[in-house]
Amino acid sequence: MGCGVYAVKTALEFPGCNILILGLTRQSVKSVFWKDILTFLNKKHDLGMEPNKQELSMTFPNGSVIRLSGADDSPEEADKLLGCKYKLIIIDEAASFRQDLTRIVYETLLPTTTDERGTICLVGTPGDVAKGMFFEITTHTHTARKWSLHKWTASDNPFMKEQWEEELQEMLTTNPRIEETPWFQRMCLGQWVVDSSNLIYRLNDWNVIQARNERLDQLVLSIDLGFNDASAFVLGAYNSKESDKVQIIEVYKAKEMDVTDVAAKIRDFQNRYEISAILTDPASKQVVEELKRRYQLPLRSAEKSEKMRWVEIVNAEMKMGRVEILQSCGEILSEMRELVRDPRSDKNIEHPACENHLCDAFLYLVRHVKNYTFTEAPKRELDPDKLAKQRMQDKLKQIQRNKQTPWWKT
Repeated sequence: MGCGVYAVKTALEFPGCNILILGLTRQSVKSVFWKDILTFLNKKHDLGMEPNKQELSMTFPNGSVIRLSGADDSPEEADKLLGCKYKLIIIDEAASFRQDLTRIVYETLLPTTTDERGTICLVGTPGDVAKGMFFEITTHTHTARKWSLHKWTASDNPFMKEQWEEELQEMLTTNPRIEETPWFQRMCLGQWVVDSSNLIYRLNDWNVIQARNERLDQLVLSIDLGFNDASAFVLGAYNSKESDKVQIIEVYKAKEMDVTDVAAKIRDFQNRYEISAILTDPASKQVVEELKRRYQLPLRSAEKSEKMRWVEIVNAEMKMGRVEILQSCGEILSEMRELVRDPRSDKNIEHPACENHLCDAFLYLVRHVKNYTFTEAPKRELDPDKLAKQRMQDKLKQIQRNKQTPWWKT
């Protein structure tokens, strides 16, 4: 309600202005603002707004217009907002945007507020992905621009305080520890909390170590190639003869790396380590072939099939302490601690707003190593006396079957 009131107040104070309320999708922003806020305020206070349901716009008698739109379906949806001058832009559910909100705000929306010296507001509750522009602003880590920050909890709303306290007591009666749940802390207390049960990788304290195990002397470099997304490099060590462990000893990632940059980074690893295998993402076939031909790099295709099944296998390996990551590999540790499942999908897939490039390279590497270190359990051989007895019984059964079968069918 507060955002809608702010939009209406601005429209009344600045005749002829344009106001945009932006949600994840056209349908979601309509369901929140159209009937229960804008239409309600129009009737209650007799504001004289003329609704256009097809365009999702409300036009005031003073010429001001409030428009509702969605922008998270694709980057093209956000680009459609160019070409208009806005006095106020409200971005609702800012924590849940999958598109790059920084690009939408600074490249698309900010220029539209310059002429009117307009305001952009990001509104929402903390989500399950602790990263992105809204996270940075609300945790004072955003450096591109200074934003005014205003926070409140559910109990700070004076119009809902009594109802909220009654509901809280009912929830506490049903579940006395509900205040400890990530859902409650995010939605009711406005805190950024990652639900560990929703993480893709189950990183344990014992998987993070301080020093390299020199006995793991067979080195593998795994690469997940990208350009707009980061190219990621993960170096791991193992020893198939002495251990079933794999240890991640160095990682690196960077955006906008071309073929020459990738080759130079591979050479850097080769100059510092004796690497036995280099794995690359087979989806980037043209880039891989260029690296092979131009730079004579011995690249192998990584295995990518059945990704989520292998994630579970790797999680089991980590639980048993067979996967170790050096503390110095902070970037991959951050990815693992932030990479969650997509709550909008009924499939077990990664959230598209989370970075996973180092994690993907890590998965290629562990799959490769486990194929080399895995050995089947030896087959149990029967005792010689039991084996002879079994053969005799099989022979007697065959004789019996022959007696029951007419001679012309044998």
